[in-house]
Amino acid sequence: MNDSTTPRSRTFLPAPRRRPVGPTRRLSRFSLIAALVSLIGLLASASSAPAADCAAKPDVLIQEIDRALRGAGQGCDWDVHVASAFPNSMGGGSYNLPVLGAAIAYVREPVRSGSWNMNTWWRDYLRGELGERGPIWKYGGQELGSGNYQHANIISVMTVHYQAWQVGNGELRVLSRRWLRATFALHALSAAPQRPKTIHDRNATESFNSYVGPFVAMAGMRYSENHWRNTHRSILFARAAGIATNFKGEKAQRKAREFLEQNWAGPSGSIYGMTSTNQQFLRDVVNTGVIRPAIAAMYQGLHTVYRIHFIGWQGVRLTLIEKNGHGSTVPTYGLVYFQQSRDASGRELHLLYPWARWSGVGPRTFRNGVTAGSAAVDLLARTAWATNTPAEPPHPPEYVSINNLPTGPPQFHVVLGP
Repeated sequence: MNDSTTPRSRTFLPAPRRRPVGPTRRLSRFSLIAALVSLIGLLASASSAPAADCAAKPDVLIQEIDRALRGAGQGCDWDVHVASAFPNSMGGGSYNLPVLGAAIAYVREPVRSGSWNMNTWWRDYLRGELGERGPIWKYGGQELGSGNYQHANIISVMTVHYQAWQVGNGELRVLSRRWLRATFALHALSAAPQRPKTIHDRNATESFNSYVGPFVAMAGMRYSENHWRNTHRSILFARAAGIATNFKGEKAQRKAREFLEQNWAGPSGSIYGMTSTNQQFLRDVVNTGVIRPAIAAMYQGLHTVYRIHFIGWQGVRLTLIEKNGHGSTVPTYGLVYFQQSRDASGRELHLLYPWARWSGVGPRTFRNGVTAGSAAVDLLARTAWATNTPAEPPHPPEYVSINNLPTGPPQFHVVLGP
């Protein structure tokens, strides 16, 4: 029946609903069960679908750490970056991606049968970093002092510090705290009390950004020109030492850092491993150049692949690595921070960087032709220098130096090495 044949004056009442009986009712139940089975299958299929590619990007994996800490679902294929043999070989490759992957694993899946046990992985890695496993491992590996990537390792160890407290693993909690203390003590030796105003290398003088806080002027492998303004590790040091900062330039690590800070209630100081007394001692190094025994004890026993120098005079900080060990990214061999005017208006960061700068077009020069090079500091001659020889294209042979270092003996000269 349709509208054209139905008198408008008639009113139709709905017929009373009848409850299905017999086979019809059973069929409805079977249909419902089939629908539920189908839905479960779809959900299982979705959960087993391949995760997004983390793209071997440290910042993406730092975001994955945050997701793991907050109990959120997996965002990318973090587990492909877990290298079970990593703490036992000083070969090439990344020294941050395996550590990030292991931090995520420790939160999400500490033990995967036949693949890894993060309790032993982290014990071996941290003991190796702290100089307790002999020549098999060295602090920082082949990314010692990396301005590009060191913040990723710090966030990873902070995550282990937190998670070990959560699950009651006292051994890993203590080892991770010791690693954090050693790292931030080295940062204090190299830190300027304020960010630089200008950056100086052989090619140009450039301005910094509006970051407020101490700046970790630590030389290192895998430290290219596009990361000279990277403030991530400086922000972490500021928080560790209790120094004010405006967090300028902080990106991927912010959420994970905030979660760890806000949820930590463990023993022996902050999530950064520092008590209030430790914080004051770190600030003393930065502001006055005085290294208290408690700070010196934090980095005692560390060994590095190549020698690295930390030198401090009043108003001047110098760090220098004597050789590069990584072939994927160029190093910055030396950084010298001058509080007083030298080539500009003071608060100047001078760099030993004997590499051709990238124009922004074509292959990235800081990723090609990377050689070991060498660098040294001569306090009697008041000079520090670096060279990329034997040079490889696209880098011509270069020798760079920073001269007229302060006269007189420094307040401190700390050297780590093999």
